[in-house]
Amino acid sequence: MATVVGYLPWLCVFFKITLGGLGEISENTEGETIGILFGNFWRWAFDCNIKGDTLIYGGLVLLALFGVLLYNRKKQDKTGYEFFFVLMLCATPFYTIILGTIMNHMAGRMLLNRYIEPSLILVWLACAIGLSRYKNRLYYMAFVCLILLGVENYRFVYHDEYDIAPLIHETEDFIETRMEPGDVVAYELEPYEVMYAYYMPQQELVYYKDMDIKEYLGKSFWYIDAWGGYFDAETVEDYQLQKEECGNFGIQSMEFKIYRITVNGDGK
Repeated sequence: MATVVGYLPWLCVFFKITLGGLGEISENTEGETIGILFGNFWRWAFDCNIKGDTLIYGGLVLLALFGVLLYNRKKQDKTGYEFFFVLMLCATPFYTIILGTIMNHMAGRMLLNRYIEPSLILVWLACAIGLSRYKNRLYYMAFVCLILLGVENYRFVYHDEYDIAPLIHETEDFIETRMEPGDVVAYELEPYEVMYAYYMPQQELVYYKDMDIKEYLGKSFWYIDAWGGYFDAETVEDYQLQKEECGNFGIQSMEFKIYRITVNGDGK
C-alpha cells in the first residue's frame, strides 16, 4: 500500500505525458519484449565511462534486497512485509514499462526512457532501506561506491549535454540577432514546446498543424525542423511556400534546422 501511495503522484504525470499527443509508437521500440525495453532503459539510465557500470548498479539493488532478507531472518520475521515492500519499490520501473507498453498499444503513444526515469526514486529508497540493514563497514562501502558512480555518470552526462552539442551557443546568438520579439516560430514536435519556450520567451510559438496559413498571406515565419516534418504537398503548392534554410542549430542534445518560410500564394 505504501508503494502505491508513494507512486501515485508520478503516475498521474505519466498518464498526462503519455496521453498528451506525443505521436505514433516509435518504430525502433514497437514489438520489443518487456525485458528488452527494461534492459535498454537500465543501460540508458546508468551507462557511463566505467566498465560494467550497469552491472554494478544492478548489484547494489540485489545487495539491498539480500540485506533485507537476511535482516528479516535474523529477526525471525516470518511476515516478509519489509522484503515485499522493498521488492515492490525495486520493481516500479519494470511495472511502469509494462503499463507504458499497454498504453502504447491502446493509445498509440511513444514510451520514452525519460518518462520512466522518475520511478528510479523508489529504487533508491529501496537501496537506502536494504543497505542500512548491513553493518556499518559494508554499508559505507556501498554508499561510497554509489557516490563514485553518480559523480562519474554526472560527468558523462554533462559532457554529452554541453560538450557534444556546442550548437546551443549558435542557437542563442541566432535567436538574439535574427529573431524579433513577437515573431511567429512554428515547430513540429509538441513535446519540445516547453524547451523552445525557454530559449524563445519573446517569440510566439505555434504547432505547425494548428496553423491557419491564410493568416500569413504575404508574411514570413520561422520553422524549426527537428524530425523532417513539414506541411503537406497541397498546402505547399497552393500557398507557394518559399523555404529558406538558415542553418543547423541545437538545444542540449537535440539538433534541428531553422527555416524562414514565406507565404507567396493565396491558396487558390
